[in-house]
Amino acid sequence: MFLACLAVVGQVNQVWWSKGRVLHVNPVAGIDSVTFGQFVKADTFLIVIDRASRRIVYDTIDEHVPGMVFHDTIYTTHTVYLEPGRRIGVFSVAKDRQVSFSQGNLQYVRNQDVWKFADQQYEYIGARNVKDGQLANKIDLFGWSADNTTAPFGVSTSTNNADYAGEFVDWGVNEINIDAPNTWRTLSKDEWEYLINKRDNASQLYGAACVNGINGVMFMPDDWVCPDGVIFVSGMATKKGSEYYQTQNNYSLDQWAVLENSGAVFLSAAGRRVKDPVNINEYGNYWSNSIKDDHYSHYLAYPSDQIYVDALQFLYYGRSVRLVHDTIVPPPVPCKTFDVNGVEFNMMCVEGGTFTMGAGSDAHQVTLSDYYMAQSELTQVQWEAVMGKIEKGKYAIEKYGDNYPMSGISLMQCQEFVDRLNELTGLHFRISTEAEWEYAARGGVKSKGYKYAGSDDINEVAIWNGTVRLDENGKNIYAPEPVMTRKPNELGIYDMSGNVAEWVNDWNGEFNLYPQINPTGPTTYTTTYSHRVHYRGGCWTFPEYKCEVTFKQPKNVPSITDPNRGFNGIGLRLVLSDEEPFKMVYLNDSTRIVLRPVKGEKYNCYIGETEVTYALWNVVMGTVLGVEETDNKPVSRVSWDDCQKFIAKLNELTGLHFRLPTEAEWEYAARGGSRSNGYMFAGSNDIDSVGWYMINSDSTDHCVAQLMSNELGIYDMTGNVWEWCQDYYDVNQTMHVVKSGSWFDAATTCRIDARTGRAANYKSLIGLRLVLDIHQYVDLGLSVKWATFNLGASAPEEYGDYFAWGEVEPKDEYSWENYKWGDGTASNMTKYNEKDGLTTLKLEDDAAHVNWGGKWRMPTMEEAKELYDKCEWNPETRDGIDGYRVVGPNGNSIFIPIAGFYNKDQFGNGLQQANVNAYYWTKTRTSNLQNEAYDLGLNTLQGAYGIVFNTRRLGFPIRAVYDDNVVILTINCTTEDAGVGFHYSGGYHVHGNSVMVKKGASPLYQVAATKEGYLSQGDTLHNITKDTTLNITLKPFSEGTWVKIDNSEFTKVESYYVSKKTGQFVGPHSNWNYFYAPVVPGETYRVCANAGQLAAIWYAASNAPNQADSIRPKKVACSENGGIVRYIAEEFTIPEGATYLIINHAGEDKNLIIERKVPDPCQVVRVNDTLSINMMCVEGGTFMMGDDSSDNASPAHQVTLSDYYIGQTEVTQALWTAVMGTNPSKFSGNNLPVECVSWEDCQLFVQKLSEMTGLHFRLPTEAEWEFAARGGVKSRGYKYVGSDDVDSVAWYGVNSEQKTHSIAGKKPNELGIYDMSGNVWEWCQDWHEPYTAEAKENPQGAKEGEKPVIRGGCWHYNPIQCTPTYRYSYYDRTGSGSSTGFRIVLDIK
Repeated sequence: MFLACLAVVGQVNQVWWSKGRVLHVNPVAGIDSVTFGQFVKADTFLIVIDRASRRIVYDTIDEHVPGMVFHDTIYTTHTVYLEPGRRIGVFSVAKDRQVSFSQGNLQYVRNQDVWKFADQQYEYIGARNVKDGQLANKIDLFGWSADNTTAPFGVSTSTNNADYAGEFVDWGVNEINIDAPNTWRTLSKDEWEYLINKRDNASQLYGAACVNGINGVMFMPDDWVCPDGVIFVSGMATKKGSEYYQTQNNYSLDQWAVLENSGAVFLSAAGRRVKDPVNINEYGNYWSNSIKDDHYSHYLAYPSDQIYVDALQFLYYGRSVRLVHDTIVPPPVPCKTFDVNGVEFNMMCVEGGTFTMGAGSDAHQVTLSDYYMAQSELTQVQWEAVMGKIEKGKYAIEKYGDNYPMSGISLMQCQEFVDRLNELTGLHFRISTEAEWEYAARGGVKSKGYKYAGSDDINEVAIWNGTVRLDENGKNIYAPEPVMTRKPNELGIYDMSGNVAEWVNDWNGEFNLYPQINPTGPTTYTTTYSHRVHYRGGCWTFPEYKCEVTFKQPKNVPSITDPNRGFNGIGLRLVLSDEEPFKMVYLNDSTRIVLRPVKGEKYNCYIGETEVTYALWNVVMGTVLGVEETDNKPVSRVSWDDCQKFIAKLNELTGLHFRLPTEAEWEYAARGGSRSNGYMFAGSNDIDSVGWYMINSDSTDHCVAQLMSNELGIYDMTGNVWEWCQDYYDVNQTMHVVKSGSWFDAATTCRIDARTGRAANYKSLIGLRLVLDIHQYVDLGLSVKWATFNLGASAPEEYGDYFAWGEVEPKDEYSWENYKWGDGTASNMTKYNEKDGLTTLKLEDDAAHVNWGGKWRMPTMEEAKELYDKCEWNPETRDGIDGYRVVGPNGNSIFIPIAGFYNKDQFGNGLQQANVNAYYWTKTRTSNLQNEAYDLGLNTLQGAYGIVFNTRRLGFPIRAVYDDNVVILTINCTTEDAGVGFHYSGGYHVHGNSVMVKKGASPLYQVAATKEGYLSQGDTLHNITKDTTLNITLKPFSEGTWVKIDNSEFTKVESYYVSKKTGQFVGPHSNWNYFYAPVVPGETYRVCANAGQLAAIWYAASNAPNQADSIRPKKVACSENGGIVRYIAEEFTIPEGATYLIINHAGEDKNLIIERKVPDPCQVVRVNDTLSINMMCVEGGTFMMGDDSSDNASPAHQVTLSDYYIGQTEVTQALWTAVMGTNPSKFSGNNLPVECVSWEDCQLFVQKLSEMTGLHFRLPTEAEWEFAARGGVKSRGYKYVGSDDVDSVAWYGVNSEQKTHSIAGKKPNELGIYDMSGNVWEWCQDWHEPYTAEAKENPQGAKEGEKPVIRGGCWHYNPIQCTPTYRYSYYDRTGSGSSTGFRIVLDIK
């Protein structure tokens, strides 16, 4: 009956067609014929045809091509039959129903008794329907169609309503054109109304129109896009007196052809008739199939200025009929199909998104990642394919049949099934979370808001206890149905309402009503609920409401308490993820650990979704820490040493390798990993939404996962309890790092970047969070631990990736021509050769370490030999893959597959000898042949070869080792290159910011740099025994009044080459980089290269010195040290007219440092024996004050100032105390700016200071303040005071930790002045008043006013307030606050 899919993909020659009928076809072999209709532009699609009726049963056409033209070429794979009268547009007439309209209005030819469609959509018969008071031979206006034989199908001129009364008979029951009866039908009243008012964008998809002089209304398809060359204006026409259809939509036949080909439907204003037709080309009246009563029926009506569904006129009125064809929805096509022992498993795509989960008071926002969900509930045949035959008595049901849902299985039996399925497939199937289940049931991103999964009518989609099903004896059937017998939901998923309920992985409990990301539900069974395990969806025995997509079993309802007990009516639906959103480790039937993946360039692990709870601790340790076993609070009285004991026991219980996180892992996870939004706290800038701290905690800790998670779905990394990290906090190794703050702490202590240290035996308010490495190892009783599977694999039997020796990424071809460390031949190696003497891969070239990180690396030749010599090698075939079961001295084992190798040779390019030979690289090259390296050879027939060697270019697999005998020293530096200034010994140098060193080694000493932090120049860090993180700030130059120029101001110019003889730039040079950086004439600079040779420095008048300039480039400094320069070039001063430095450097700009000398104070005023004031010169000049783009500071106007001195820093608390004798500040510290001082307080201060020093100090005028902030005559036009980067010059709301900071802690501006952006607002002398546009000289501002001006922003304001033009007034002359201080001015006499 059905034509199956053909394998042919090709061109179906030329097709001639007209008015929907084929005139000629030249068939192609393998393809029967092509008729007419719609085709897709894709190369392949599926058409299934009922040969008897020549109708499409279903298709998967999703991109319709406009109507064909003569001699058009069609691309398809199958025979295509479409109804000749069907238009190509698709129109929604209900939430779950779409139709296509007929090609024209219905017509009836009386003398032939033939029903047909008009040839054109705009065609109508009009007045010709009636001739001499009788119906004409061909008509298109019909009375109501009923089963009353007096007026069959409304073909009568009778005006007696009774002649038309009766049960409606659809005009579509007739054969129309060549279509079989019942192909077409009439829309209902509700469908017409849905088309007009309720479909998406309904009001934009219809409008009055005129086609070739014929008036009517035009409807556009659901997904319509206006084609080029025409304009469509939605809405009905205007009406002027008796004139109808004053519309902008007037189309010629050519324009109408374009619109029709885009799917448009046109209903002409064909009028109506009682005896004679009236209102032709003015009114449109189209029947529905819905009767109101014996006198009236509903119809679509539209005069030109409105459109509606009416029922005000009699049944005998003649009206138009436009029939429709229901669009056939194709069966959903699975996104992924897997074969397991001959049985298919079909998975549907569920695109991730954000939705409102739950209903009523339980409603809350949930965001999910992409995943796949099974198209059907797990069937009995699928169960048997994985677990074997269903044995009688083993489950709570008997076998109904292969395609029936598997039920009667417990949650733990489902977990066993999933584990076994994953072993068979190597994939990550799992039980769905409750959130994943509900999101998929609702229809995901395609949701239409149905009450049940796919419909508001439960009987369309579900088997429930109201479904009537009788057996052959008339008795009700009490059993499920085969899967996929009802309608699917919007995602093509079946039976998510009814049939059998479905287990979800969450423990039952109340929803966390904060926004959630990939939630997994409560972490532990809670005794307040009478059942711990959970299911959704309802079953065939449940009432209707339990089949709703939002129904959740309420608490305190007796239900399932035992995860090991199966119940008839509960089954399973599988979920599959390309990337696991979480991992679950079960300890028993009520305790599990949920872990979230943390993946990035440097990080590859799982981290606990929550802190370790008392319940988990007690299960592992067998002891109670003073709280009942089911308590879901975090442990908070455990030392670092206690945590190590707990982890050791946990690893023994699970066979896994849990550990504490490093500080770097902890902070990366807290920040949200690769999904980070840059929040201050873990998941938000609003601490109350993510953390328990001193303000909201009620002075106690709280159950885990009660607040909002962070971007990775991890909870409580802000507050609640402190969390131990693995690292040492201090260089003397007396304390370990703790992070996150606690319920007892202030908000600043709970920031992500906050840290402190505690001794290993300290216990108060500290808990822990677990980490599990994604890559697991087995302890075979050897010197190192061996990975359970190959690099690039996800299961022991998988081959994984292949690598050339010393390369860290797999590739398509393995030859000498593309080998990284060769010159294209086998004779010359550029690294690991006789010249450099390197025989062991550095970690930056170690594929295992680069890809897996941490303590993973490739084995040495000696370690591979140890594996070969000390282990038993037993041949084994695992899922069709030959290999060896390698059993260590302690009885533990790993499986190593015979993976073959990649090679390009005379036999081809690709994988060779898989299941025959395998060679696994070590990290050791041969000492006598530089182009060869050692590997471990395996053979299917001859056994393991042992240690052999091969050419380095070949692609071999790698089995990594985990070296627990080393520690990781992580150095966090403020410079971009974390290795700058350090030499390493006693271990292996790691690219990036880590060093792998043997335990007890003395690996680190620092050269050519000073620092702020733990080490002094030349210090050595001794006896490192545990993973350690050092936080060090490097300054490449000695301490002094120097400021680094931002690297963003450097520009690399590869085309310049400087002649050594002339100093001129004469052409390109491939071996050197040239950088130019803007500089200021008259100022002093110095240059340093941390890596790469620094050859020479020039200054020039422009950034293109090869052009004619007034100043010829001149070499001013060059520092050499055996070809490697890492030290400071001599200081030099830029002459007048020079504006750029040109630097000849062999490295990258991140290794190049340029510093500008901060001007010395112009005057130092001694206050007492220990305290002085530094005043900076401000050379007078003219500038534009204010900012026209800001209402706050406009209009910009010209201001001229004389010379003056201004304080290099804000007035400190030490200075204030020395002058005034008291300190009013909220934040206490001698070197902090004074605050909580009023304008009047400042006036008193400058008066007393002037008396003490004999000088005349005062507050700056607003003009003086702004001119100094801009940089005076040396201004570079920065956005903030001294930089375009606010963080480099200002303490403000984001970086201040909500407090003031010591003066001069940020970069100064062009005049050497600090903190004019941020830290504290600064009082000015002026009263606040609006600017005027007049030019001014030494303006003093208003003499009186309500509030004085403050400038510069402060520690708790935004960047905009930190700009040099921003003006503010908040306090009156006596007001003060912790955000306001001042700086002083001294007149130059």
